[in-house]
Amino acid sequence: MERNSEKQASLMAKAGNLFVRYSGMWIVVGLAITLLLAVPLIAMSPDEDASSDPGGDVFDLQDDLGDWFKTIVHDQNYVIEARGEDVLTQAVLWELYQNTQELLAIDKKGALGPPDLPDQPYLYQAFDTDTDRSFVGLNTIADEVQRVLSGEIFDTTLESASYDQIKLAVHLLLADTETASLRDALSVEARSEKRVVTGMEIDYWTSSALMFGVFADNEKLGGASAYGRSLGGDDSELVKEEFNRNVQEVIRGEQRTYKAWGIAIDLNMEAEDEGKTAAVFIMLTVVAAVIVVGDQSSLILGDGIDRSRSG
Repeated sequence: MERNSEKQASLMAKAGNLFVRYSGMWIVVGLAITLLLAVPLIAMSPDEDASSDPGGDVFDLQDDLGDWFKTIVHDQNYVIEARGEDVLTQAVLWELYQNTQELLAIDKKGALGPPDLPDQPYLYQAFDTDTDRSFVGLNTIADEVQRVLSGEIFDTTLESASYDQIKLAVHLLLADTETASLRDALSVEARSEKRVVTGMEIDYWTSSALMFGVFADNEKLGGASAYGRSLGGDDSELVKEEFNRNVQEVIRGEQRTYKAWGIAIDLNMEAEDEGKTAAVFIMLTVVAAVIVVGDQSSLILGDGIDRSRSG
């Protein structure tokens, strides 16, 4: 028994001595193996994407609805949040108006669509039943304020209007039964109070944010159904998400007076971006774990060698 114990101790001492002596090499080997195992995670893409629509009668019916009732318009909503406390000011509305006009100009040139699609206009010409006017792509409060300001009452523009003129124009829009629905585009925390502006008592509106929709031609963007947008979408869904991001980039502009976000405009593209980021952090975590385990193993084995020698 003593001989066996001495033999085992001798073997452990020799093995431990090898690990300690060549600990740097073992750590390098471990890192190399880890990097090789990480290559498939980064370089190889799966044949199928995870989807929240796995199939079944309900999802088959959803597909049938998309085939039976073709979707003419592809629409997405965007939110504007003032960097100050109020979006209903000359600075915010003027910047928004400039960016939306730039959006229309880019689309008219055929440069708004994704690279895989033909160079052509994609924004949809629609009719607003509330304001009884047609528009292309979008119609925001900034557009309506500009329309009121350029009329006979003010005879000015958003660019040169005063603060009081903006507030008076907003009052006229929200007090008019034809355009009062624009109030729904304001924040749920929007407030109004009675104030005297330019000698007239008005509803003085303030809102920290506003929302509006952007409408595009669904057929030009691939023609797939707009029912149930979800993760795991097909190529047509990815094309639309890229279009949505293009729209968001133009609407944001320099974001001097506001911040802009699209609402669920790129679920699949965002999931893909987050997955790539997560893969890198997972690899780094594994590498760090290998280094820590290697260092701890060296310390344990070294301690075992010292004890065996002292024994």
